[in-house]
Amino acid sequence: SNLDNTANAAKQTIDNSATLTSDEKKAQKDKVDQANETAKQAVKDAKDADAINNANGDGNKAINNVPTVGQSIKSRIADANKELSAAKDKAINDINSDDTLTEKQKSDQVNSVNNANTDAQNKVSQSNTADDINTNKNNGLANISKIHQSSNKTVTDQKNDARANLGNIVEKTKNDINSDETLTTDDKAKQVKAVDDANTVALNNIKNAQNADDINKAVSDGQTNISGQHQPGTSVKDRRKAANEQLQQTAEAAQQTINNNVTLTTDEKNTQTNQLTQAIKDAQDKVNGAQNADDINAAQTSGESSINAVPKNSTSLEDRRTAAN
Repeated sequence: SNLDNTANAAKQTIDNSATLTSDEKKAQKDKVDQANETAKQAVKDAKDADAINNANGDGNKAINNVPTVGQSIKSRIADANKELSAAKDKAINDINSDDTLTEKQKSDQVNSVNNANTDAQNKVSQSNTADDINTNKNNGLANISKIHQSSNKTVTDQKNDARANLGNIVEKTKNDINSDETLTTDDKAKQVKAVDDANTVALNNIKNAQNADDINKAVSDGQTNISGQHQPGTSVKDRRKAANEQLQQTAEAAQQTINNNVTLTTDEKNTQTNQLTQAIKDAQDKVNGAQNADDINAAQTSGESSINAVPKNSTSLEDRRTAAN
């Protein structure tokens, strides 16, 4: 029929329109069908020739009044790219506001967002139909929205991990200190306290951290400060050497005292000299057998006492003179 021909022509025009999406085309063709059915009913209900002609004319007009084109491709591209830009800005803002991410992670994700947006807008701008514009826009929006990925651990979780990390460093550093044979007991106590002090500072910095970067810095600085408190002392070998040298000096001074002691006879001097020789030998043997700083110091101190105890005065010259007379 005349009306069907008009409707078919209108629907063909709609199908051929690059400015309409598939959903819009369906909606417009449904309107054409509705206008056609309404016109046919009016023709059927007409009572005379004029009424039929009027119904037919009105029907054709109604069918042809259904829009067969949509928003222009240029305008649709502009709107799509505007929507992509807004999505990009929101994603970047969400990323930069995410305290669970480090600056490096934020930078990487922001770069990915910008790249996804550029790619999507290029595809949109090259689209020739409404459907292609929408497809490329929606794909771009999906790609942009999935780039922002928070850390799988909250700031609180990261702080807990950081504290545990420092705890391990503290334990290791203390073990290193306490097993260091080059340190005396006093040295170890001082360094262990310094470790605890450094740990307190680091834990406070972690507590005050507001984001992942602050936490990481607090941990890194804390690890450096804590582990840096262990300072090995003089090697056991060098400490033994120094102790033996000191014992030798003490022995030489004692020998000088013996040699210069006018109250001693030659035999007495020889006896004390032999005692001194044995005392220094015993002391140096103990030093050489010591395995750590404390034992070396103890052996040296004990040895010096033994050496210094050897020189003794004999009968005074006055008493000797009296006895001789």
